[in-house]
Amino acid sequence: MRWMLRSPRAFQLYSTALLAVFISTAFVLATRETGGKLLYPLDDVYIHLSLAETMLGGGFGINATEFASPSSSILYPFLLAFTTVVGLDVYGPLLLTVIPTFWVLWMVSGLFWESLKDNFAAWTLPAFLLMSPLLVFALNSVALPLTGMEHSLHVLGTSLTLVGLIRLCHENGGVVLTVAGILLTATIRFEGVALAGAGLLALAFLGHLRAAVVTGSILIAVFAVYFYAMSKMGLPSLPSSVLSKSGIAVILNEYGAWDAIKRFRHTLARSLDDRSGLLIAIGALVLFADLFRSKPSAIQVRPVLVVIILTIAAHLSAGRYGWFERYEIYVLTALLIGLIAFSRELSRDIGAFSGFATVTGVLCVVASPFLVVTLKVPAASKNIYEQQFQMHRFATEFFPRSVAVNDIGWVSFQNDQYVLDLWGLGSETARKLWGDGDLSAEEIQQLSADKDITFAMLYEIFGIPPNWCRIATLKTSKVTAAHATVAFYLVDSAMREQMMAALEQFQLTLPPGASLDVHGCDLSG
Repeated sequence: MRWMLRSPRAFQLYSTALLAVFISTAFVLATRETGGKLLYPLDDVYIHLSLAETMLGGGFGINATEFASPSSSILYPFLLAFTTVVGLDVYGPLLLTVIPTFWVLWMVSGLFWESLKDNFAAWTLPAFLLMSPLLVFALNSVALPLTGMEHSLHVLGTSLTLVGLIRLCHENGGVVLTVAGILLTATIRFEGVALAGAGLLALAFLGHLRAAVVTGSILIAVFAVYFYAMSKMGLPSLPSSVLSKSGIAVILNEYGAWDAIKRFRHTLARSLDDRSGLLIAIGALVLFADLFRSKPSAIQVRPVLVVIILTIAAHLSAGRYGWFERYEIYVLTALLIGLIAFSRELSRDIGAFSGFATVTGVLCVVASPFLVVTLKVPAASKNIYEQQFQMHRFATEFFPRSVAVNDIGWVSFQNDQYVLDLWGLGSETARKLWGDGDLSAEEIQQLSADKDITFAMLYEIFGIPPNWCRIATLKTSKVTAAHATVAFYLVDSAMREQMMAALEQFQLTLPPGASLDVHGCDLSG
């Protein structure tokens, strides 16, 4: 037992075994809510799948006939295209997120116990048993991979970079890990560029200038090719998903760097108003203070702490939060790794029990919102099943016609008909109109006429053209969907009888929790 408690490998095995139990349980509970189907708790992953599907057909976007850049990742759509080719279909995202999550937990749990195992004295057994599940949830290791989104790979890239740099600081290898992490984090999400840049500087500072130059050159080439490809397709350099969600990115794209810099203070204020943002800022201050400590553990890892602080500063200035607690997880992971790295002498500073209580408290604070999100996974998957998946069924099985929506994902995935995205992720024209303010009824009417739209399925968040007829209303639960009600509109009046018949058939097939009110369509007035 004493050997096990002192072994990082035992802590790693215990942590990954717990993760396997937790993630399997969440998966089973979620699929029970969806009739045995794999339905991710967020609709966003189906945007990536739709893009990958279009790429395999020679296009780029959600429609074969129109270029668009709806993905926040350079690399992820290509990975999904590969998993689609090999036959994994909707299971591709799950494979690409679950494996990295286990890898991250293995690395971080090993670093955690190696750094802290000597700090707890008589409290070592309680620490071993309690801190492992807390660490699982502090890394959002259950809910995050079940979203199927690229954020799990972003966390992996972050962890590889920082763990590699820590090994370099201790002269224990780490170049390959660091280089792999830098390449992954920069290409899997655009937010990763800050960590990648800081990591390259640290790599050079630690005596590996050639590796830093080669890695940096590869990244420059990748981004140059990507930006050139976007330009050739008539698209902006940054994806529509970034431009529509980041005010700084919009200003940088439209006006330039100086105006974007002036915007930073507004984003920083917003970060400090958010629970996670405030927690990250406090953690950054702790790491900054640690830079000036003279203890051996702090001195050795100073380059890593600088990288983490710079990454945190970038996220506080330009990052986002929430949306199933996925945007900030990479920087929280970086913060945890930084705190672990300088805590080797924790018990010497505050004593064994205080060290145990402090580490447990920090893990509880970080883990609590992720535990709440994990508990929502089954209900969130059911919500997607009730709403977006049923919209997909209607648009592909019951009434396969051109459609306008303001929440793409399932509706565009495995749909051969044209899908007009009025929110702008899948339509550059719509995104630009949003940049000038809310879409007007006249603009929606013109966009729909240009694309020969037959019907629409919309959240009612902006003006509807007066000649559109609200023909039905889908009502569902609301967990991760933006709204609980989706309005169905007839746009092409010549298709009234066909759409009514399709709605009546569709109404009979809805699962429990979803209902459809068919209103008919009085076109006389």
